[in-house]
Amino acid sequence: MPNNPTYSFADDDPKSETKQPHNDAQTLLNWILGHWKKSVICLRDVRAFGPHSMRDEKIAISSIETLAKNGWLVARKAHRRDRRLWEITHRPIANPTVPAE
Repeated sequence: MPNNPTYSFADDDPKSETKQPHNDAQTLLNWILGHWKKSVICLRDVRAFGPHSMRDEKIAISSIETLAKNGWLVARKAHRRDRRLWEITHRPIANPTVPAE
């Protein structure tokens, strides 16, 4: 019987790998606090000027909602009914983090 080599990665389940979770909300928060100079931001601003991962509308909306849920953004009424607007809440924290969901 020939000796068939078995590699450890061949039997591993890809779901069982431990990966660093990528938190889009944290990426957005870092970008807002580091680059955005205005006191309010809208979905269009995030998608146009934000990090590349925010070009996807679903990712942008879920990231914004996560930041709003954690108090970093506060919803404001916009002058147009089809526009979503948030006020940025600045906190005196050296390295702000958003809890992973």
